[in-house]
Amino acid sequence: MAKTAILHIPIKREYFDAIRAGEKTEEYRAYSPFWISRLGVTDDEGQLADFRQYDIVRFRNGYEPDSPVMDVEFQGIILEEFMNEPEDSEYRFGFAIQLGKVLRTENV
Repeated sequence: MAKTAILHIPIKREYFDAIRAGEKTEEYRAYSPFWISRLGVTDDEGQLADFRQYDIVRFRNGYEPDSPVMDVEFQGIILEEFMNEPEDSEYRFGFAIQLGKVLRTENV
């Protein structure tokens, strides 16, 4: 049996609650070296070539052992261009993590 691939993301309570209620179906992350290393696959030149695949996105609201936790179905990642940002802005591009149904909650 293959090991479950889990993407761990800390998140603020308001977004945690919106995902749990089904109101938020995407989670955005910056197009930065940190998130490229977790969400992307790079080629020999270090350029983004593909996206990693996960089974579950595990959201945690806080860092305490009893913090609320939620597992959500992972449906994919897309690279988005935010047209409202200046062309030379570091925030012009970002990752949109596509979310499915809530699979499990704990300590909510």
